[in-house]
Amino acid sequence: MNNNFIQIGILDIQGSVAEHAQILKDLKQDFIYVKSRENLKNITHLIIPGGESTTIIKLLKNFKIWEILVEK
Repeated sequence: MNNNFIQIGILDIQGSVAEHAQILKDLKQDFIYVKSRENLKNITHLIIPGGESTTIIKLLKNFKIWEILVEK
């Protein structure tokens, strides 16, 4: 992978996603919404919107994303 390549993902399983998306749009930065494990394959950075950490961890585990994040 090219070291200059950046593909940002926004974790889209809880709230505050629209605000992060708008900032990236304003910056003219491409991004994807991450809703599944498959979406993690081609991203280099992940924005995890704020919220209650216990809820976020439970959702990450339910969506089977937690294990991949822990590995990295």
